[in-house]
This record gives sequence, C-alpha cells and structure tokens, in this order.
Amino acid sequence: MILMAVVAGVAEGREFKDSLARDPPQDLGEFFHKAEKFIRLEESRVESREINATKSVGTSREQSGADKGKRKQDDRHDGPDKRKKFREPRFRQYTDLTAGLERIYTETRGQLPYRKPPIRDPTERERRTGKYCLFHELDGHTTDECRHLKDEVEEHARGGRLPQFVRERTTAARHERLPPPPNRNDPGSGSRLVIN
Repeated sequence: MILMAVVAGVAEGREFKDSLARDPPQDLGEFFHKAEKFIRLEESRVESREINATKSVGTSREQSGADKGKRKQDDRHDGPDKRKKFREPRFRQYTDLTAGLERIYTETRGQLPYRKPPIRDPTERERRTGKYCLFHELDGHTTDECRHLKDEVEEHARGGRLPQFVRERTTAARHERLPPPPNRNDPGSGSRLVIN
C-alpha cells in the first residue's frame, strides 16, 4: 500500500516515472535504490550542463571581448536560470566525527578514494569570499563547509573506513541511562532502613 502511494507520488512525464512503469519495484528498498540511481544521474546531468554552460560562456566572451559589464550580471543570480542551485545533502543524518572535514581529508586522501567534482574556475564572487576548499581546489567555501566532501566522508564512515574519526556512541548512551542521583532534601528518596 505504501509502495503504491510512493510510486503514484512521482511526477508525471519524468524518466524515473517511465522506468517505474516499465519495471515496477517489488518493495520500498528496491524503489529507493532506483530513486538513488536516478538522482545521481540527474545530478550528473545538471553538473555537466553547468560545466558546458560555463565553458561556452567563457569562450564566447573571449571571442567577443565583451567581458566588461557582463560579470556583474552573472554574479547577481536574479533570473530563474541564474539562481545558484545548492546541492541537497545525500544523507538525512550524519555520523558524529571527532575531527573537522579538512583534517580528515588531508590525513586520508592518500589512502581512501574520494570522488571529486569536475574542476572549474571560480567566479568573481567566490574569489572575493577569501575562503578556499582543498577538496574542490576552489575559492568560495572552506573545506570544513564543503557539502560534497561531507557526503564523501559520510560514505567512508558508514563503510567503516574511518573508525579513528568516528565518535563512539556508547559513552553518551551510558550517561543517558544512569538514574538521577537521589535528592538529599527529599525524605522519600534514597535508601531506607527497615526495622523488623
């Protein structure tokens, strides 16, 4: 019943909806697996379009020599096509880590594979922030603020490849289970002596 409602809720005219109609999922797990594939495919297509658009804009500006005045328009992001699209997080909850993303990345980048996004030139607005991301090798945000890296580190943490940076949950859980100390001012609390 839930599966039917979820499938019915997918937007019409989408490639994902057509795929579900051709090969319906047998359970929610299969549905979410298919959905994740299509999300990654769509993100990849969007990134490719953005890269191609950036390249074509750069080459057309170089050819026309009309770079002055256009840069301000590009940085405003006023129209619907100019709005900056923020990447949605891949996970609902993230592992509690003992170190920042920058430290984890610098200490593990030689041992673990990290899927890096395509390299591009920073915008003027990104250059002005004064922030730099080691993962992207790009201005605009710090390594500790990087959403792509946060998702990559989370995948490694969930895969058990970063045990040295994962905060143990057992100590926190142990403290939560302890009963509160007895209130000395309350005569009904604490231990009582029974006289027989």
